[in-house]
Amino acid sequence: MQLGDLTVRFATINSQPTIRLDTPSGRLTLSAPTVSFLYGLRHCVQRVIATMTGVVGRVEAKLRAFRHIAAGVEDPSSALRAISSSADYDRNDLFDCELLVMVFGNF
Repeated sequence: MQLGDLTVRFATINSQPTIRLDTPSGRLTLSAPTVSFLYGLRHCVQRVIATMTGVVGRVEAKLRAFRHIAAGVEDPSSALRAISSSADYDRNDLFDCELLVMVFGNF
């Protein structure tokens, strides 16, 4: 069965019914009992998705602000100092610290 870029296949592996989900970038095979178990936890999955959506939006906004600050410096080596001394940077915020580590390495 094809759903956009997702291909869903039903098969049996070692006498166990399975569902295989294929996308252009990856594949996931789950046993039928696992799918049934996950379906029972769909409220948890929906909560995780809702939480992650908010987190991703917040990180994207913070990254845009940091990029804007970095673009305004003449010497690229001073970008870290410019970001960490700006009003957009909160040294007590985990996202801010992790973004700087991801962009600039050890901080």
